Amino acid sequence: MEPYELERIRRSVAMLAPGHSAGALTREAAMDLLEEIASLRAETYRYRQVVGQLRALLATIEE
Repeated sequence: MEPYELERIRRSVAMLAPGHSAGALTREAAMDLLEEIASLRAETYRYRQVVGQLRALLATIEE
């Protein structure tokens, strides 16, 4: 799922009344879940950056 799709869902959920339940989740639980997804996406991005830097470092050491 692309970041803009997650943002669109987050905005839709944010418009719900506090305590509103949409299916199995309340508005608050859905917002928490979306925040967790955004956090994990950022961590994954940082992880990929660090792995790329480590690979570049190893490549220079091996030369």
